[in-house]
Amino acid sequence: MEWQEVIARDDIIGGDIETQESGDVYRGPLKSIRLDENGIVHFECDWMAVMKGWRGKWRKWNRTSSSINGNMCKPQDNGGRIRATVPTMGPIVIFPRGDTQLDPANVEGLNL
Repeated sequence: MEWQEVIARDDIIGGDIETQESGDVYRGPLKSIRLDENGIVHFECDWMAVMKGWRGKWRKWNRTSSSINGNMCKPQDNGGRIRATVPTMGPIVIFPRGDTQLDPANVEGLNL
């Protein structure tokens, strides 16, 4: 699977994206995804939350966008969910619309 195939899916926008780095988990609803001419995949969310460690609480995070080098990691379809592992960061999971989503009411400091 290639990133262009992920971007072409009509069930990705509105689903959640989750990343993990150094034991922390970041998650939010995906607003846009695009691939630039250098192979960089850009993700934009309406809002994002962070959980410090697996047993923490979700808290509002100050970033709403991130990017990865799409040439360094290939996406894989895993039962509708998209998974990729970024060597310098960790796993990414994109949950399609209608799959599991983080409830904004469970995010401390998030006022929608």
